[in-house]
Amino acid sequence: NDEFFQTCEAMRIMNMTEDDIKKVFSIVSAVLILGNMSVDSDRQQQSALFPEASSIFNKRFCDLAGVDLRQFNNALLKPKIKAGIQMVTKNQKKEQVEYGLGFFG
Repeated sequence: NDEFFQTCEAMRIMNMTEDDIKKVFSIVSAVLILGNMSVDSDRQQQSALFPEASSIFNKRFCDLAGVDLRQFNNALLKPKIKAGIQMVTKNQKKEQVEYGLGFFG
């Protein structure tokens, strides 16, 4: 508890506003929430999906990061890639999504 107050005081000494301090802790919280997200595979092991239990973490992360939930899920699970001159949607496998989450965290 003392370390938290010392950290806040150190940020104030660096002339950070209360709003800036709140933003720092929001980012830290969002990154920690990423560690609670889990990814499953569909029955054919062809594409990844977020299980129902992970949806609350996805929503909390998006709220803290200021990201649209649907766009976040699509960017991880079904990103659009360029194939020639067209943009196509690619289903990611579980390992690819886990790698992407690890990149953020």
